[in-house]
Amino acid sequence: MFRRIYISWENAKLLAALPGSILKGSVYKIPNVWIAADLMRGGDLIDRAVNLGGSIGVLAGTDVFTNGFKVVKPAKFGDLIKAITENSGCIWGLALFAHGSKNGDIGSYANITGMAYTGKVEGNVSEIISAITQGGYKIAKAYPSQCYSGYEGEVSRGEDDYNPSHREKLENALNQAGSAYKIRKSPQTPGFTWYSYNVDWETAWKGVAVYVHTYKGINAVWLLDIPI
Repeated sequence: MFRRIYISWENAKLLAALPGSILKGSVYKIPNVWIAADLMRGGDLIDRAVNLGGSIGVLAGTDVFTNGFKVVKPAKFGDLIKAITENSGCIWGLALFAHGSKNGDIGSYANITGMAYTGKVEGNVSEIISAITQGGYKIAKAYPSQCYSGYEGEVSRGEDDYNPSHREKLENALNQAGSAYKIRKSPQTPGFTWYSYNVDWETAWKGVAVYVHTYKGINAVWLLDIPI
């Protein structure tokens, strides 16, 4: 879906990124889909209280300020990827409310302790960024509001030795991204192979969106970015 807008000559320079010539009084079509993904669901009483942040975020940031847009509200990670894919080429912006970790894992409940997400992992930030890339252009705005959404540094991930397909998937993803990685075994976690590599989620998001707002550390009610 696209949105029709009128461009005055005075404002044309602000839209210089549009393909082709910009003519006064002309009508142009621009992407008109806003994706507001609130994945914060379930967990114990504390989790459910924290998860209200997603509902408030959608209300304050989406329901109030997206008049005229087609708004899509996926509530699960798989539905988010599907929404991005089905609206590819028509997405104007995206807001994501979820729990996250330094290595990019995303889930619907439980908090973060160090590197890893302690709840059920539903997907990874890299899958979202890859899906947006398929549109062939940078979306206007991206608000990944999960903790560590803009983290830069070394991370570790353990893969079960009994699921070689998971290890192969991770190695292929790292090789495609050109990321160097180290492999080690840990006596504290028998049956797992640990991968250490560097990530820069802030730069990754800026590769698919013109304006990006991320959190280097823990997102404390959108007001604080705690570098833990």
